[in-house]
Amino acid sequence: MTALVAGLWTLLIVAGVWYAASRRKRKRDAWRDWLGDEVKHSREPPEVSASLVIAEVIARLGAGASVESAWRESLENAEIPWDGPVIDHEGVPSALSDPRLRSSSSSIAAACRLTHQIGAPLAEILESVLDTIDEVDAADRARVVARAGPQMTARLLTVLPLVGVVASIALGIDVIGLWMQGGPVTVSAIFGVILWIVGHEWSRRMIRQATEDINASVDPVVMMDLLVASLRSGASIPHSLAALGKACREPQFERCATLLRVGAPFNALEGEIDDPVHLNLIRALRPAWTFGASPTPLLGLLGKRIRAARGTRAQEEAERLAVRLVIPLGLCLLPAFVAIGVVPIIATISLPGM
Repeated sequence: MTALVAGLWTLLIVAGVWYAASRRKRKRDAWRDWLGDEVKHSREPPEVSASLVIAEVIARLGAGASVESAWRESLENAEIPWDGPVIDHEGVPSALSDPRLRSSSSSIAAACRLTHQIGAPLAEILESVLDTIDEVDAADRARVVARAGPQMTARLLTVLPLVGVVASIALGIDVIGLWMQGGPVTVSAIFGVILWIVGHEWSRRMIRQATEDINASVDPVVMMDLLVASLRSGASIPHSLAALGKACREPQFERCATLLRVGAPFNALEGEIDDPVHLNLIRALRPAWTFGASPTPLLGLLGKRIRAARGTRAQEEAERLAVRLVIPLGLCLLPAFVAIGVVPIIATISLPGM
């Protein structure tokens, strides 16, 4: 029995070390502070709205400032740090890597690259996407608020096993002694701790994946705004598509531009597109390419549909997260609560000599 207890507690220690190692990266700065290797005496950075930063850049450009100066002064005013040059060779600010701008960073970078591609004024291009980026910021904030409920539920159930232990001790039960005696209570405790670690890590990863930036690619409405801005600047449809593909890192648009330039039928473009939203964008250009009609009304209608869908998307994602969290909570955290906190109570009441 002694060998069994030693082996089980060894397994528990290994599980604890694994869990601590999985959190090491997130706690690295805290460890450095504790060890004295790095001391920080700075206040929390202020909240930043990407749309307000862009609006300030537009205002400074309109007042005659250079592109680099407009970005530098606007970023300094918003207290957003950056490394190296303010903008790169395509006019993209290096400060877009700041986490506070990540929800709109791809869209802002695409607008800057498009300016570089077609030679239009940056203020004009940024102004064309300003409202959309403001909507993206608002949707991101709504998403955070909607997910607060499932996150709080997961946190409360994560500490539930500890509450069971405290309740057992409050009832006068020698929980630690029961754990160290061996037998079914020890096995139950070790099994419960392992379940608690697995459940906590499982739910934490679910929440992290759900709260990660889903705007890693350029917002589709921003793509439509940029395409309209390019066409209004005088660029042809093939040139606008090629510039849009390079700006948004979407080679499929560049292939479509090449097909148009070599005289391929417009239907051939649909074979190059694998995303439904991008396919609708291409189809909106058919009247303009075939009959010379303006594509702006169709692109505007597509943008309105996407904007309308954003109103309910945050709530749907929060509800989906709440449903998914039932799996680790039901399979791991609740059984962990029973194994750690309830079993010692049952053992004390029902088993003789406990």
